[in-house]
Amino acid sequence: MYIMKQIGTHHGNKVIVRKLNTGYLLVNLGDARLKGTDQRTSIVPQSKDLSVDDIDMKQALEVLEYPKKIGSFGSNHVYIHTSKHGYLFRCGNVKVDIPNSIPQEEWLNWASEVYHDPKRRKIVKRKHVHMIKTKMD
Repeated sequence: MYIMKQIGTHHGNKVIVRKLNTGYLLVNLGDARLKGTDQRTSIVPQSKDLSVDDIDMKQALEVLEYPKKIGSFGSNHVYIHTSKHGYLFRCGNVKVDIPNSIPQEEWLNWASEVYHDPKRRKIVKRKHVHMIKTKMD
């Protein structure tokens, strides 16, 4: 079993599947060390029990389509992202996991309901981390 495996190339860029320390899989397109190349990274949804050998080129390219814009609410665009649990939608500072029971063609309608219902959504706040030096006694 591999931890990282190149499964092919797409438009001249390497397609690599990696196993993260958390146990989930990540698909990389391109090489971050080479400037001027396309670079994209997406987590493989629900991949905790998979190995890099379980992902083929077709699946990898499907995962690399994300994040993708599926619509907008007013001036805020709605994006679908992959996550370790499946998929999530993000609109402005609202981010919510999409239940597996929601068919893909219904994601925008479902996202609209959640976005407009404050009780069902999670507001993402950016946290600023400050390093505080303390003197040890």
